[in-house]
Amino acid sequence: MNSSFVGVSLRTPTATAGVGYVTVGNIYSGADVTLYETATNQAVSATPTDPGDGTLKYEGLEARKSYYAVQEINGVASQGSIGATVQPAIPAAPTAQGLEESVKASDYTSGATLKLYLSTSATPVATAPNVTATTYTFENVAPNSSGYYVTQTVAGGGKLEFELRGR
Repeated sequence: MNSSFVGVSLRTPTATAGVGYVTVGNIYSGADVTLYETATNQAVSATPTDPGDGTLKYEGLEARKSYYAVQEINGVASQGSIGATVQPAIPAAPTAQGLEESVKASDYTSGATLKLYLSTSATPVATAPNVTATTYTFENVAPNSSGYYVTQTVAGGGKLEFELRGR
């Protein structure tokens, strides 16, 4: 006499995200892995690379979107992984230079919104939207021993700061 037939489940994969990519782990050897966009439940067309550490890496994914993975073998599909949200590329911090009654900003992303702050305040002293020139100078800046810093905000909301302190 035989036992009843029983099904065997498949482990749930993991998904972790970084800048522009999702890495899928906890993969059963030989299983087919599919990555889905969480909002639409549509499979992504990106072909993963195998870094040789038991994971698959899906690159070129859209920032701020969440993805989950499912694996399948022999007609058995796993549960979907917990979603992982792809991070945007973060630009380098802008450079600020204190000049005579002005502050010159450079090394920012073209199209960024630049804001000038007094180091003791969270309220901007001046704002310059959609700056496309290679440098931008905040004019008529009152000398202050506390110093100033410049921030940039780029499309997608990334914000980085570089602080310039007075002497």
